[in-house]
Amino acid sequence: MLDRLNHVDRESAEAALTYFQAQLYRDFVGKFHSLQRNTSPTAMTIEDVPEEVARKFIGRDDRFLIQIHPKVDIWEKQGAAQFVRDLRSVDPEVTGSPIITYEATMLMERAYLQGTAYAFILVAGLSLLMIRRVRETLLALLPLTLGVLWTIGLMHVFGIRFNLANIWGLPLIIGTSAEFGLNVMLRYMEGRAHRGPLVARSTVMAVALNGLVMMVGFGCLMVASHQGIWSLGLLLTIGSGCNLLASLVVLPVVLTLLTRQPAVPTVDHVRTISAG
Repeated sequence: MLDRLNHVDRESAEAALTYFQAQLYRDFVGKFHSLQRNTSPTAMTIEDVPEEVARKFIGRDDRFLIQIHPKVDIWEKQGAAQFVRDLRSVDPEVTGSPIITYEATMLMERAYLQGTAYAFILVAGLSLLMIRRVRETLLALLPLTLGVLWTIGLMHVFGIRFNLANIWGLPLIIGTSAEFGLNVMLRYMEGRAHRGPLVARSTVMAVALNGLVMMVGFGCLMVASHQGIWSLGLLLTIGSGCNLLASLVVLPVVLTLLTRQPAVPTVDHVRTISAG
């Protein structure tokens, strides 16, 4: 810049620099006065707050809204429970989106657990009406009970947790898988009444085909990219597989053990007892 100033006309350069200096001075004075005003600001009152902001943070009874942001993850059940518990220790009537979400989640989980119990009771009642024998009804429900317990155990193996997307899978598993053990039990009673096989091969194939088709249908949910739908599909597939395995493997073994007749003592054995 100095080199160009040395090669220009002095009068034109002085005029341009004088104009630039005046502009720079006015800008500096304006910012300096703004700084002076900000160093001694006037107190802000409620009247100075825009109406849109005041309506969101000031109630009709002139009480202020206090917003508290959590340091824990409220999307997890434990974090939400801790956050709500800490808030209610200060104000039992606290409200807000985290409180509403937490209470709605707890109510839904409670409802689904009750629905699971109601589904089991309903299935047990319908099975009793069809079989009309308490012992055989309990045997028909044995695979269902084992299948649900195995499913809950395998959830820990596959890292599946109950959430709002898959918790309603338990009533669905109970409703759809109850027929496995029921069909095997009805076929066993029919065979025992007519001196037929313990469990006919056709019954085993039919129950197996029904269970595999059901697992394939539920497994189609696992192609979804949504984690909740994916976990629901995996849970239903595992539950159907466990109930099918218990119905075709465990129940026939139990029926075989229960129907096994005690050995009739031989003649030599009777003579030995009499001689003794």
